[in-house]
Amino acid sequence: MEASRKSGKAPDTKLPGRPEGAAGNTSLPQSPSEKTLMDSDLLSAAQDRDFDAFMSCIRAEFGDLTQQELAELLGVTQPTVSVAKRRGKVPLSWIFRFRSLLNGKHDQGSHSSGLLGEHAPTEPSTLREHAGKTVRIYGTRCEWPGGGNVPVFPVVGHETLSRRFIADGVLIFRVESPAMQLTLGACALVGVDSRDRTPVSGALFAVCLPGEGVIVRRFSHAGEKVLLCAELASLPPVEMAEKDLESRMIGRCVWVMREL
Repeated sequence: MEASRKSGKAPDTKLPGRPEGAAGNTSLPQSPSEKTLMDSDLLSAAQDRDFDAFMSCIRAEFGDLTQQELAELLGVTQPTVSVAKRRGKVPLSWIFRFRSLLNGKHDQGSHSSGLLGEHAPTEPSTLREHAGKTVRIYGTRCEWPGGGNVPVFPVVGHETLSRRFIADGVLIFRVESPAMQLTLGACALVGVDSRDRTPVSGALFAVCLPGEGVIVRRFSHAGEKVLLCAELASLPPVEMAEKDLESRMIGRCVWVMREL
């Protein structure tokens, strides 16, 4: 910067990757891995650092994101995103980060390191699936307002989970019970698909019982009745008619997260 001031020349502000001597050339490198960067919207965002133009590129690749989700994708904080939106400008580092995401790369290379040191490819099509999202965690001690038939589940916390675990209709419960200790352990997060309420023998389902709250049991049919079976030998199966089960069913358990 000092050298530029003394010489009277303006600082070099051209984007990385622009060929030397191509002052009037506005095209980006035309390598196959950067084909998406040829899009005029991204070029405009890179040159003008316009927030709206940048968000247009984000939506084209990852869909509509909240400010928190965008922050997680870019590795910044939500207030930083809010400030950029208010100013209408994005840092140039966001453009470079977006380019790396499109190329399936992180700062350390074309693969991301897993918890055990393994490497997994980060293709653009999987980035949104694995981007974290904060969700509510419900407790099992539900309430029945006014003695009605619709339970209310208390929120006992929040967790940031991969999007692959939080599809539409999935409720997440923290289950603290020894009844299903072989499968759930003493405490687990259980994803329950509230859209799947058809009892199937051998599958795990979450059921809400007055006086007990939410319980997770393995189903078994016995004639016109359904048995809700625990893994703890001292707990006998709960018998229930299918017509009564309809009003108590929450949904099928589709995943479990527990400590080893």
